[in-house]
Amino acid sequence: MQVHVVRARTRTQMLTETRQRFGENALILRAGKTRNPEGTGFVWEAVIGREETTGNNLFSPRNSNVSDSFDSTEAKAVFGTAGPSSSPRMEAAVRRAAQVARRENELLNRLVSNENLPPECLPLMHRLHAAGFPESDTLAILRKVMDEIRPGEAIEFIRVIKGAKKVLDSQVAVAPARERVRPRLVLFVGASGVGKTSLAAKLAADLALSGDFKPVLGVLEPVKRTGLDFLKGTAEALGLDFVHAKTRHELDLLAERAEMTPIILDSGAVNPHEHVEIQALKDKLWIDGPAEIHTVVPASHSQIDLDTATQAFSEAGSNRLAVTRLDEAPYIGRVLATASRSGMAVGYLSRGPNIPDDLIRPRLDSMIDAVFQRQNIAAL
Repeated sequence: MQVHVVRARTRTQMLTETRQRFGENALILRAGKTRNPEGTGFVWEAVIGREETTGNNLFSPRNSNVSDSFDSTEAKAVFGTAGPSSSPRMEAAVRRAAQVARRENELLNRLVSNENLPPECLPLMHRLHAAGFPESDTLAILRKVMDEIRPGEAIEFIRVIKGAKKVLDSQVAVAPARERVRPRLVLFVGASGVGKTSLAAKLAADLALSGDFKPVLGVLEPVKRTGLDFLKGTAEALGLDFVHAKTRHELDLLAERAEMTPIILDSGAVNPHEHVEIQALKDKLWIDGPAEIHTVVPASHSQIDLDTATQAFSEAGSNRLAVTRLDEAPYIGRVLATASRSGMAVGYLSRGPNIPDDLIRPRLDSMIDAVFQRQNIAAL
């Protein structure tokens, strides 16, 4: 394993450059703000541990014979040259990363063996795992792929990959392209801090700046004062009407208005673990007319939290999935797994804080290709 250093002016740039240079198998040993080596202010710095593999096969499983060596030049760049503890500190960090990689490799090999799957499935197992698919989803995909291969028939690698793509294509849906170009009534619902407000602002800005028509931006009250002020400011800057909806009747009126003009609403935070809050949201969302109700979840959440949120908000009437913070957790497999488990069509993705540039309207083929080609999330 080799150690590298990535420095950038912002945190987003640092994470983007790390993914572009080292791919999804890079191990971030340390990340944070540090003083610029040139002595002019501060920069964001990531210390990356990267496994050096041979060959150009993108689907090769991780090498189980990972070296514990490290680049002393890079180590000095991170920890400085003074003091005898610089190299030992880096050595310990790299050894721990190498041990984790080897242990992960051993577990995946054992899992394939225990499930009586042929060894030809191992590269696909590694790829799905690296993309963020949970173990259970990975095994389910592998079993479906193998069900299409007759006993005694040769297992070709390219056929395994095509089979996995076919399975994913049958399990995941994206929202219709037309509604994402010209949506009607759009509501973003979710727990506190998941990115509902910024997602509403991004969509409103994207539609307004496209020049085709001006949407209406607003809130489904109650919402936090900070979120309300932020969206009001966004609407004012874009020259958009701003609306408040407090009752189901007011939502029905907005649904009628949305037949002519897109209406985009943020909503107050709802705890998916609190049945009373979910029921209250359900009562409010019983709208006369079509509405796109997006459950907003961060890609940085655990699969358990993602499943809890999508199940709870689907009971409240949500019919779409929107995933944020893909700059922090660029695991497209987690998005596909959550969409498959929930049955919700993927509406929007967000890869960062920039309005509206970090809003993504993903295509299903692009998301599936990103799993197997290790594309940066910006390519979706």
